[in-house]
Amino acid sequence: MQTDDAGKTAVTVSIVSHGHHRKLTPLLHDLARCPEVAQLILTRNIPEPLPSIPEGLRARTQVIDNLRTRSFAANHNTAFSLSQSPYFAILNPDLRLPENPFPALLHCIRMRPGLLVSPGVLNPTGAVEDHARRFPTPWQLLNKLLRLVRGKKTDIGGYHYVVGNEPFFADWVAGIFMLCPRETFRALGGFDERYPLYYEDVDLCVRAWRAGFAVAVSPQVAVVHEGQRASRRDLRYLKWHLKSVVRYLLCTGWRLPIVAEAEQPVTSFDATQKP
Repeated sequence: MQTDDAGKTAVTVSIVSHGHHRKLTPLLHDLARCPEVAQLILTRNIPEPLPSIPEGLRARTQVIDNLRTRSFAANHNTAFSLSQSPYFAILNPDLRLPENPFPALLHCIRMRPGLLVSPGVLNPTGAVEDHARRFPTPWQLLNKLLRLVRGKKTDIGGYHYVVGNEPFFADWVAGIFMLCPRETFRALGGFDERYPLYYEDVDLCVRAWRAGFAVAVSPQVAVVHEGQRASRRDLRYLKWHLKSVVRYLLCTGWRLPIVAEAEQPVTSFDATQKP
């Protein structure tokens, strides 16, 4: 198992940039202050300037330049194949880390081996984002398709929490920030690359619960996300969103796992159980 000089558990971080080089620089400086980050794999999905990589992070950074645009799933799966650490993290390029999130997240995984965990996620105003949600029913998804076509809000079943709360189990978390043991991601086969965009994170969480792993949020630490929902404004993204919802319904067979642990604290897990 790789460790850094301080004996911390090592993490490989995968970030995919799609023209985000300006926003990446502050995030990279945040990551440079996290001793748990043993490896950073930065994928430039389209031609763009290389962001400023802090000196302390350069030796740990590998840059991939795609010859053609690839999907979210394919890019992170490739990064995973190059990773060398016992833990694997997926981060959006438009994040900021006000504090080091890794100690709290790794502690959460030690409480529940095999866990896929997300920190709390705030928008720039400090409000909690709906990055953790309940699995929607097929009928809710069909209704969502109709609302997307009409350009209306489509949020379904978000969990409500306050930063500082104890970690709790959730049906699924968005791929804004995910951390899990390497063996969990490997056992699940990574992301399903058949998704053009959207819902590959939901699909991964469905398979995690079905495989005996678990999904959780640790609001004890929070990151800031500056993302925008392009599917409500750009017809290309709307098309990809619609395709992904349909594929998700087909892949799940219209049957979603019932998560009995949802909203229960991770501390309630019996560590003698095997995931």
